[in-house]
Amino acid sequence: MKGNGINVIGYSPDIEADIIRQLGFLMPEIDDIMDTADLGLTDVPLGEITNVAPESPDVLEEQLRQVAEGRRKAMLVTNGAELPEPLPADITVMRVPQGYLYININKISPEKAAQLALTNRLGLLLGDAKKGYGVVGRPDESLGMVVTLRNRNGLPTDDVEADSKTLSSVLDALASLNDGTGNIEIRNAMDALRERKMRNMRAR
Repeated sequence: MKGNGINVIGYSPDIEADIIRQLGFLMPEIDDIMDTADLGLTDVPLGEITNVAPESPDVLEEQLRQVAEGRRKAMLVTNGAELPEPLPADITVMRVPQGYLYININKISPEKAAQLALTNRLGLLLGDAKKGYGVVGRPDESLGMVVTLRNRNGLPTDDVEADSKTLSSVLDALASLNDGTGNIEIRNAMDALRERKMRNMRAR
């Protein structure tokens, strides 16, 4: 559907039950859905799948640009990913257990950012500057479902795991992060992982 310049695939904001019905179309047959534990997602903080495969350099470059613009308070570069550079003005880098936080000090203090990271609440820090990712922790039910935000060039800037309870809030948060030219889609977590790995291979 289209709204506010955003193409949302498989989502009806007016009929909650429609979300669940469409999941049957958007997702594989139930027997083919792999539990996120099989994908290595059990240790992933706050519903995001960044700890499974690092973001590709082009995604990190785009995220850093948005942090510098103030559209994001911060971004996370997970362990194993190439650190983006050069560092824009007003951006500081902090080492946390999950990797490296790039923080816009005009949007959040390093102390507050560190507190959110150390208490496993990165979902309130990453994503949209005001709404985060719309989640605090991992979904209660694991459907292997990911909400992806792509920019106008098709670059997947964000992949956020969601379930039927958190889907609406995640979609709302990513819609706020979208500049009106991108697309939001719901897809299988395995597809998101494959694409991320392929992007990293092409960047080598």
